[in-house]
Amino acid sequence: MIRQKNFMDVALYEMALKIFEQELELVGRELVDRGVALYRDPLNAMVLGNE
Repeated sequence: MIRQKNFMDVALYEMALKIFEQELELVGRELVDRGVALYRDPLNAMVLGNE
């Protein structure tokens, strides 16, 4: 029973990851990467964004 639940969790995670990757391609990976950088380190990301 536990193995089946874990298998389903992994399968759902992989499906969600594929969908997320497709969405990234539509939005643009660079835009998302800059947003993540801004979230992680706002001052450094502002400097990187002005290059």
